[in-house]
Amino acid sequence: MLKRLAVPLLLAAGVIIAALAIRWFFTRGDGPAAPPGRPAAAPPPGWRTVEEERTSSALQRLSPFHRPTKADVVMREWPAGSRVVRVETEGGEEVELGILPGGEVAVPEGQPHKVTVYHKPEAAVALELRPFVGAGLSTDGPAIMAGVDVFRAWRLHLGAGVALTLPDKDVAALGAAGVNLWRNVDLRLAGGYGTGRGTAAVGVSVGVE
Repeated sequence: MLKRLAVPLLLAAGVIIAALAIRWFFTRGDGPAAPPGRPAAAPPPGWRTVEEERTSSALQRLSPFHRPTKADVVMREWPAGSRVVRVETEGGEEVELGILPGGEVAVPEGQPHKVTVYHKPEAAVALELRPFVGAGLSTDGPAIMAGVDVFRAWRLHLGAGVALTLPDKDVAALGAAGVNLWRNVDLRLAGGYGTGRGTAAVGVSVGVE
């Protein structure tokens, strides 16, 4: 059984690793890490990126020797994925801005400073390199899927990949379409051809960061 699984699993791993390597090559040095499927962007001339102090990981917090960092204290009540920007003026005054996971900007109640947010939305249609893994049901039974999205139109991601169907352990090459449900979680539809002839599948996938 392990020998039959080795080839499809290695193939799926190879697809994801190749996509991550290509994305790293084309985005290295361009700025901070970007969400899955989006290349890291550089600021315009005259601007520079600012380093982030991230909160402790779950593994670090399990250590009996762990002490909360400044980021842990500042971000304690914020939802995961948020950011807080703290600006210190020449006069020593501190101004804080919060950025929620959806991009909304928040300010402390009673802040006397006027804050204006300027926003340039992402292109509705764009190329991307967005590896994904998922699972669902196919015409041949339960299936495990892996692949790479290469095109995005609004919340729809299109790409290709491979699937391993159970219990027959058939391997198929797929064309795949994913509709974004929440963050990097998609409802995935796929169809293709492989060792078990034609197959179609539906399931849930996660974009790999």
